[in-house]
Amino acid sequence: MDSLKGLDRTQVVRLLEQSLKDLGYDSLSKRLQQESSIPLNDIEVDDFLALLAKHKFSAAEQAAQCLKLDPSDFLKISFLLKKCYFFSLIDNGQRDEALDLLRTEISPLQSKLGWIEGELRDMALVLQKEASQYAASALDVRWPSVEEIIQEVSRMVDPGRLFPPGRLVQLIKQAELHQQAVAPLGEIGVIESADGTNGDEKVGKMPTTNAYPILLDYSNHKLHYQCSYVLDDHKDEVWFVRFSHSGHYLCSTSSDQTVLVYKVGAPYKVCTILKGATKAIMYASWSPDDTKILTCSLDCHIRIYNASDGELINSMEFPNRTKVWTCEWIDNYQFVIGSPDKKLIILDQDFKTVYSWQAQHRVSDLCIAPDPARVLTISHDHHVHIYDVASRRLEHTIRIGKRLTSITVSKDGSHFLLSISPDELQLWDMRRLVLVNKFYGQQQPNYVIRSCFGGLHDQLVLSGSEDGRVYVWNSQLGNLVTALAGHQGLVNCVDWCNGSFASAGDDKTVRIWTAAE
Repeated sequence: MDSLKGLDRTQVVRLLEQSLKDLGYDSLSKRLQQESSIPLNDIEVDDFLALLAKHKFSAAEQAAQCLKLDPSDFLKISFLLKKCYFFSLIDNGQRDEALDLLRTEISPLQSKLGWIEGELRDMALVLQKEASQYAASALDVRWPSVEEIIQEVSRMVDPGRLFPPGRLVQLIKQAELHQQAVAPLGEIGVIESADGTNGDEKVGKMPTTNAYPILLDYSNHKLHYQCSYVLDDHKDEVWFVRFSHSGHYLCSTSSDQTVLVYKVGAPYKVCTILKGATKAIMYASWSPDDTKILTCSLDCHIRIYNASDGELINSMEFPNRTKVWTCEWIDNYQFVIGSPDKKLIILDQDFKTVYSWQAQHRVSDLCIAPDPARVLTISHDHHVHIYDVASRRLEHTIRIGKRLTSITVSKDGSHFLLSISPDELQLWDMRRLVLVNKFYGQQQPNYVIRSCFGGLHDQLVLSGSEDGRVYVWNSQLGNLVTALAGHQGLVNCVDWCNGSFASAGDDKTVRIWTAAE
C-alpha cells in the first residue's frame, strides 16, 4: 500500500494485533495473526504471558528461563515473580508456605540483589502482622502487578520477540506532544465568570479536556492575537500586572502610587482601588484564596489589602529604610519578601518574622514553586538560589553569569523562566536543574521586564520589551511565534490567564490581548 511506504509491514501488523487485543477484540486479533501469518510474540513469550495472566507465578518463573534473558535480568524477574507468589500465598491464608518461600528462595537472592534488603524487611513485617494483601497496602508494602512485570520483561527482551505493551497509546501520546509543540493553544472553550455565567467570548478562555484531536492534525498552528481592550485608568507608568488565581480579577500596580483591581471580562471596569502608598508600587501578589493582595513599594513599605473592598489590613516599614522589591504569598497566612539589602524573610500576616535566611546576596526578584514549596531568587551577582521552605535549607545555587532581571515558575513547578539583560530568556528544568531552551528577540538592556508562561500546558513563553512589543515563543521549539505591537514605549510585565494575557507599559496603559476571531 502506498500509505505504508517507508514503514515495516510486519511492525504495523503487530501493532494492529496488539491494539485489537487491548481494545477487547481478541478474536479479531487472532484472526489477523492467522491471515497475516505474523504472530504478535514468540511462542515462548506467549506461554510466559499466559501463565502470568493466570497468576501461576511459580510456573511463570520456570517459563521465564526460555526467554533467554541476561543472568542479571533473569534474577530481577525471578525476584518479582517470587514476591508475587509470596503475597498470593499470604492472600490465600497459607502463611507457613509464605514463610518457607521467604526463607528458602527469596532471602538467598539478597547476596546477588543487594537492593532488595528493604523489601525483604517489608515482607517479613507483613508476615509478623499476619496481613492480607489489603493490610499490606495499609502498611505501604505493595506487590508488583502483572502489568509492571510485563513492562520490565519488555525492556529486557528484543521487541521482535515481545511487542512492547501499550505501544499504540504511547505513539498517540507522542503525537499529542507534537501537536502541543506546534499548536500550544489547543482547542479553546469559555471559562465561567464568578457568578457562574459565561463571560465575554473574547476574554477568559480556557482549554477543553480533549484539547488535541487524534483523527486530524491540529490546523491552527499560528497564534493570531489582538489587543481587545486598552485600560487607561492609571495616571502614570504601569509596572506590574497579575491575574488572580481564579482568573476572575486582574490587578495592576503603577508609579501613580495605586493598585487597580479589574473584574475580568467586558468592559474591564475598575472595581477596587488600593491606596496608601506614597511612592511607586513595584509588585503585588494575590493570596492563594484571592481574598488578600500583598504589595511592596518604593516607600519601603509592605502592605496587605482586602482584595474585595480595598481596605488596608496591615502595613509595615522595615527598619533603616530597607528596600523591598518583591514579595509572594507562600500560603494564605505567610509570605516571603526579598530585598536588595540582602534580606530574604518569611513573615506572617501580622508581620511577625517566621524565618530569616542569612542571605549573602542582593535579592532582585523571587517566585514560589509548589510541591514541595521552594523559594527561587535571583541575585545581583548573577546567581539563582533555591531554598526549601519546610527545611529552610539553601538547596541549590546556579551561576548564570549574566545580569538577571526577573524569575517566574510554571504552574506545576516543573520549569522556571529567567529574563536576562540585554536580550535573552532562559528556560530551566526545575527537577534536573538543566538549561532547556533560550529565547531571543525582545530587548531589555536597561530595565526590569517580567516574563511569564502561557498556553495550554505552558507551551508558550511571553515577554515585554523596551521596543513596545510583546514577544511570544514556543517553549519547546524555541522559535519566535509572534511579536505584537501596541504599547508606546517600554512593556514592563505580561501575565497569562486562560487563553488571554495582560501587558503593562510605560504608556500608562494595561492592554488585554485575546485570540483573534
